[in-house]
Amino acid sequence: MYLDDVVEYARPVGELRLPIKVLDCLPYEPVGGGAVKAVLNVEQWDGILRSAAEQTNDRNYRTSLIQKAVSEALCEDGKDPAAALSHQQLDMLNALMDAAPSIRDADFLNIEEQYKLYRATEHADRKLEQRAKTMTVEAVRRGRLESEKDDHDGPSVKNRSIVTVFRDFLDQLRRKRQRGKEDALFADQDRLAAKVLERLGADAAIEDALIDGRPAAEVLAEDVRQLPHRVLTLLAVHVKRPSGISPVERWVEVANTSTDGAKSSTTSKSEDPKE
Repeated sequence: MYLDDVVEYARPVGELRLPIKVLDCLPYEPVGGGAVKAVLNVEQWDGILRSAAEQTNDRNYRTSLIQKAVSEALCEDGKDPAAALSHQQLDMLNALMDAAPSIRDADFLNIEEQYKLYRATEHADRKLEQRAKTMTVEAVRRGRLESEKDDHDGPSVKNRSIVTVFRDFLDQLRRKRQRGKEDALFADQDRLAAKVLERLGADAAIEDALIDGRPAAEVLAEDVRQLPHRVLTLLAVHVKRPSGISPVERWVEVANTSTDGAKSSTTSKSEDPKE
């Protein structure tokens, strides 16, 4: 609302010695570009305040009279009272000026939804959160404007709060990121061996142990680094259980991509020389 308008609407509040909170009863409507204006004209607002002030000095009752009179005035002007912005919604609209365009310009969301999504945070990586919010806006747009299909990729938006949908998308992105990191780790045999040794080496039982007179940690490092990639994977998935994938599934992935092959100790049967 423009400054000149604020002064005009605030003048009767001061003249009648009413609390400044009375201005919370003044309804607004957006006029584009993030700007708003009062739905009632100054004369209507002045008359409503003076009528309420003449009827009672009780603050709560006076506020009730003002709210009722505002609603009636809007109806007389052919406007829907429910469509007007409250003072609280105006604060939300002002806050949304700092929101990403994908949220601020999403006119298929109501102001409360836009504000809640803008303020939502799970203290994750900011880029990841912003991506989840963008995905949320797109999912809601698709669900409301294109009628949501059962085969779409991502969580459903039907009958669910926008913050819940955002959290679902964020969890989805987190799992995807974690899976990507694990894929890179299990594909790199040297890194995987180092990670296994890091976990096994933390066991107190190995600190002072000796094997054939040599430090057990040294022997362990040699043994682990000599393991074929597939066998190392079997050990690794139990030392560091992968998230979102079973140990056997992870092993099958590596077995299908590694080129080393597992050493076999299978011995073919032979006839007894005594026979």
